[in-house]
Amino acid sequence: MYSLAKRVRRKYLQHLNEDKYAAWMSRNKSKTSDLSITFEPTKGFLLKEEGISLRVPRRSRLHYYENGLKNRLRSLKKEYLGETHIEFAPDDIIIDCGSNIGEFVCALNLNSSQNIFAFEPDPTEHAALTENVGDFATSLNMALWHSDENLEIFLANETGDSGVYKTINSEETALVKAVRLDSFVSSVAPSGTIRLLKLEAEGAEPEVLEGSNGIMDRIHFISVDAGPERGEEKKSTLVPVLDILSNHGFKMIDFNPNRMTCVFVNTRF
Repeated sequence: MYSLAKRVRRKYLQHLNEDKYAAWMSRNKSKTSDLSITFEPTKGFLLKEEGISLRVPRRSRLHYYENGLKNRLRSLKKEYLGETHIEFAPDDIIIDCGSNIGEFVCALNLNSSQNIFAFEPDPTEHAALTENVGDFATSLNMALWHSDENLEIFLANETGDSGVYKTINSEETALVKAVRLDSFVSSVAPSGTIRLLKLEAEGAEPEVLEGSNGIMDRIHFISVDAGPERGEEKKSTLVPVLDILSNHGFKMIDFNPNRMTCVFVNTRF
């Protein structure tokens, strides 16, 4: 009986237009939080809860907020950092590779005293990212790679899988600017500590790290999503990431086996 009720509800929700779906989400989730959701045709959904807001461009991603916006941000921070506590100082550099709509940057609760660079190659997600981070971070519609070039990416962000490697969910492609992280950082911030690099490149983590060789000694912490997302074979990048970072003097200090996210610290700090 319960599974039948779930199927009926799913069918009902599928037939709601975006405005009515936003109203349904707000009404049904208000029992556990102050979450409100509205829809704007050109931008997508705007979520608000207790003084914070987040732009979410795709309806397919709203299920992440069923327990509230703040809870989603807390959970995401824990997924990437685990029990690792990082003290952020003024003028620290923070780099978010694969920022999507900027949730992780928002979850860190930083301010304009830090230098935050958020990279997202998918144009739809980048537009939401720019709105979500506002003036306290620099959003960049670029991919990070092992060379500076124009790069074809496969768009699959209904499932959050847009990236360099084709997946079974990829439907179309886009040509984007790709840069080496070390050349980019050397041009915009030639000195200073890179306190945190968060890396989720949908299977291209080894290539991004290869393009970071010139600044590895400046990076204090690295959080990597090494889950099975490389290509249609869905290979994990954990082994090559471990090899690359150990060769640069990093050691793993936290590991989330459910998502295969790892936190590394530079032993030279």
